[in-house]
Amino acid sequence: MGLWYVAQNVQVPILNILESTNVLSQNVLGIYLEQNSGATLKETAPGGEITFGGVNSERFTGDVTYVNNIASQQWTIAVGGMKVGNTVINTDGAMAAIDTGTTAMLVPQSIANAINGAIPGALTSTSAGGNWFLPCSGNTAVSITFGTFTIDIPYTSLAIQSTAMKTSSGTYCQSAAMFPTGSTATVEEWLIGDVVLSNVYTVFDFGTNAANGGRIGFAKLGSGGNSTSASSSGSPKSVLKPALLLQAAVFASISALFALF
Repeated sequence: MGLWYVAQNVQVPILNILESTNVLSQNVLGIYLEQNSGATLKETAPGGEITFGGVNSERFTGDVTYVNNIASQQWTIAVGGMKVGNTVINTDGAMAAIDTGTTAMLVPQSIANAINGAIPGALTSTSAGGNWFLPCSGNTAVSITFGTFTIDIPYTSLAIQSTAMKTSSGTYCQSAAMFPTGSTATVEEWLIGDVVLSNVYTVFDFGTNAANGGRIGFAKLGSGGNSTSASSSGSPKSVLKPALLLQAAVFASISALFALF
């Protein structure tokens, strides 16, 4: 179950328990993901931050823009739009699960083809099930919109730098815009992971719009976005700061732990 808010079968998610026991000053989680600027993972990276019961105002600037969760879905919101260079991606009816435990961006194959096909020099690989590889260096502008908030995705985030490999055509990196492979693999809703979320401050609010599973907020990163020390607003009960940055999935292990309850 991880950090879902709605109940699954007879199991009760940990966030429902936190809400019913009133242990948090606010029914909110604030998430900051530290970006790893190098081509390889670094054990000395300061990691990300989870604020239980509030947000860390030093991690972002401006207001938090919220989008209501889609009823009966786990932290899932409507995709308002996406643009790659001058190409507008068709997002009509698209829903996206916002998941900090996912590194990449998992989308239907037609969407992955549209995103990557709009990037100069992109190549598909039959050995990778048709998934895409991008030139590691580029400047194509990529953005995705939820509600009225637009997230700019740096090209070097979309082209996963830690996967760089030299070929006869140049140095290529695996694209983070992927689709599931295999004879029975399908995906209808989008799964938005850290390739997008590391570029914003994300708020999971399960105190507002609670009947439909809460709402998700986004804010632009502030000057404290690269700092390892910051104060918190909203009187949060605890802040967890992982010592390691593992593919930027800052609370995958915490979600797995909560899934045991």
